[in-house]
Amino acid sequence: MKRQNPISHSLVQPSELHNPLWGLVPMRKWPGKDLIMAHAMTQSGFDRVKELAEGQWDSIIGSLYPSIAKAISRPGLARCACPVHHSTKGARADGFRVFDDFIKTGGGVCNTCGTFPTGIDLICFLEGQENNPKHALRILEEYFGLGRGEKVQRTAPQPRPKEPVYDERSDPEAIKKRLWLLNKIWDDSVPLSELPEDHHAIRYLTETRGADDLDLLAAQENMRFNERLFYEKVEDEENTPVYFPGLVSVMQTVDGEMAGLHRIYLDPKKPQKASVEKNKKILGRLEARLNGAVRINGRAPFTEHANVCEGIETAVAIAYSTGHSIFAAGYTTQMSKWMPPEGTRYVTVWADRDANEAGIRHALELKERLQDMGLKCRILVPDFLDTDKEDWNDVLLECGFEEIAEAYSGLSEQTEVY
Repeated sequence: MKRQNPISHSLVQPSELHNPLWGLVPMRKWPGKDLIMAHAMTQSGFDRVKELAEGQWDSIIGSLYPSIAKAISRPGLARCACPVHHSTKGARADGFRVFDDFIKTGGGVCNTCGTFPTGIDLICFLEGQENNPKHALRILEEYFGLGRGEKVQRTAPQPRPKEPVYDERSDPEAIKKRLWLLNKIWDDSVPLSELPEDHHAIRYLTETRGADDLDLLAAQENMRFNERLFYEKVEDEENTPVYFPGLVSVMQTVDGEMAGLHRIYLDPKKPQKASVEKNKKILGRLEARLNGAVRINGRAPFTEHANVCEGIETAVAIAYSTGHSIFAAGYTTQMSKWMPPEGTRYVTVWADRDANEAGIRHALELKERLQDMGLKCRILVPDFLDTDKEDWNDVLLECGFEEIAEAYSGLSEQTEVY
């Protein structure tokens, strides 16, 4: 039996819009100098520093080379700019990382400069002294207080000559290949209307996310299910690819062209997101900046009043609760770039409440731009839960669809309006 939203035949009407107003890795304590010196007398230089450094490489290299502290903070996961050839990407640079077993081995890799398996190798690279391990030995001896009376002369490594940087965004073949990939992922995906009601992707939306209107889900033309979405390649000898099932949504420009695909990775069997670090990703076209949104259909046709929010699940919750269509920007930063479709006169921005107020900040940027375009705009921010952050899907799950409907109508006392 199909489940229906209790207000599926009575759409909520909005009231008149108004406007009321990373740090260094901490050093560990080392053995006493006397004990170190006594032990050092019985060992060769490399053997003794390797023994002292094993299990301590994060503290050693972190204190000697703070420029890679970000990569050291999460071995194998965090990335930063290469400290030798640097990057033009600024904070987004990700060409350098240390290995998973960095604390034990001290090794790292730069996608451009190469691999440095041990702490000795990495120090030589960072010092501009590759193939000169004795230089690294003297630095470590000095670090441990094992110096032979000679001071290490350390100079900043000379930047390597810059080679022409390949930019796939200007490569016609790469652009063509990316568009082909986007279309293939979409074509290989199954419309939600063709999935059984007990399918774990449908249950993710109805049970886990609370939007238990099967007719509404079946009407989503811009959302599909894909059984095998590429996630990443494992850093092993074979570069083994990892796949998950997931929900795929088309992001479209204001002209209706595909801008990219939004992917939510799901657990293979359970109605929940996959237990991975990034369970949501966007794959965009190469030749243009990502400037689009996913249109989530409501029960009513589109009017001159448009709705926009951040996340896909939040958009589904709002469409389920109000009956009206809504655009999901995908990320907080994308929302401020959203463009309304032709014919829009009014816009309701459904912002998330974040501890850092990022959601409200980007919503205000969008409102200012829309008002400059001559549109009326309001921002609705939830304040229902005693938490540091909440979105409108949280409100649906904790308080019910009626609270979202009242917020849309301007009757909610637990909604901040900007």
